Amino acid sequence: MPIYEFTCLNCHNIFEELVFGEKPSYIRCPKCQSEKVQRCLSQVFSKVGSGEAAKSNTSSCGSSGFS
Repeated sequence: MPIYEFTCLNCHNIFEELVFGEKPSYIRCPKCQSEKVQRCLSQVFSKVGSGEAAKSNTSSCGSSGFS
């Protein structure tokens, strides 16, 4: 079960949520309890140089890293 990054369309809070199923209807913002959330596309790891992995702090939600 993947963990996805979401942004709240009401208060603009960025948070992560463990998702069960493809179209979850139970996701709520932990800050304001709004159901108006949008899943973000995020880049977590990328291959660098000689096999080392580097963590990226960027996503479609902003540059927050992990919540």
